Amino acid sequence: MNTDVTQNLFAFQLNGLDEPVVASAPTVADDALRQAWAQVRAERQVQPGDVTAVYSEWEPSAEDLGFVALMFPGVRQTYSFDRPGPDGWAAAFAEAERVLAEQAAPEPELLPVLWSASSPRAEVLGAVPHHPLVPGRLSVALAHVGPRHAAPSACTTSPRTATRRWARRRSPS
Repeated sequence: MNTDVTQNLFAFQLNGLDEPVVASAPTVADDALRQAWAQVRAERQVQPGDVTAVYSEWEPSAEDLGFVALMFPGVRQTYSFDRPGPDGWAAAFAEAERVLAEQAAPEPELLPVLWSASSPRAEVLGAVPHHPLVPGRLSVALAHVGPRHAAPSACTTSPRTATRRWARRRSPS
């Protein structure tokens, strides 16, 4: 995963290839997509008509939208992050870094946790399903454990599976 928000990654889906071809260019460049396409053309024998879709991490500039309309008419275009105004890049980069870090963090795991009757948090045990191992002294409960929880949080339901989207995908208007 790209974590350098100053470099905009582009993915060009091409006829006949299962995986997209990826290239990058400076995020703030008004012609970033044109630069990325030049990289792809220099590395592969492809023509504009081979392109079926274009993904960009950042919303294309007006110049890039014009380039796409001219070079790849009718292709599907998607992006993840809104392009800010000229003075908004610092805040946009900070927000993108926050989103990418959040998405890179592993999900908490549901694990067994031992609870001692002498624990300062022993009163919590009465509020959650648990099984005594040594009656009145030691019990086991399930808890979500991971970086998104400062301390284990008791789980009263079965583990949940969540589909995380890498980022919201939108088509430029």
